[in-house]
Amino acid sequence: MRENLVKVKPKSIREKKLAFIDIETTGLNSLKHEITEIACLLIESKSWRVLKEVLIKVAPCDLENADKKALRLTGYSKERWKDSVSLKQALNRLNIVAENAMLVGWNISFDWAFLVRGFERLGIKHKFDYHRMSIAYSKLDKIKYDSHLRLSKIAPQLGIRNWKEHSAMDDVRVTYVVFKKLMEM
Repeated sequence: MRENLVKVKPKSIREKKLAFIDIETTGLNSLKHEITEIACLLIESKSWRVLKEVLIKVAPCDLENADKKALRLTGYSKERWKDSVSLKQALNRLNIVAENAMLVGWNISFDWAFLVRGFERLGIKHKFDYHRMSIAYSKLDKIKYDSHLRLSKIAPQLGIRNWKEHSAMDDVRVTYVVFKKLMEM
């Protein structure tokens, strides 16, 4: 006997919300270093309208293993992080903000390595869409760039200047503006 199954047509990718993500960390190794900031811009994908901006300062647990250069680059200090939250609180908040959204970033593989490690270590199931999109390569054939795909090299070529590099919220905003400019090309 065959059951009548209702087939649900999957949402078009153009109907999904986009969660532009940028993180800052205590170093480059996701197995040893920690997230210190998570910035997220939730975007309506048809109009490119910003629906929500979130910046979460995360309290590192193991500053002994932190790369001092990374802390300097991101401006980490106990005073600036006095209102920070645990990684568990940060990831739960991110899950609420970006539920079912597709993650987008300049170098999303770096960000995702830290995020997924945190989710797994804390036993939290992430609620994002399974698609992730890096914009580092999208439409770069339309502009002249050297061999470096750094956001700090590409953004000025598109007329985007004067932001605080290695600040999660500033970097995610610039990533979003670069994305929009590239999509208009």
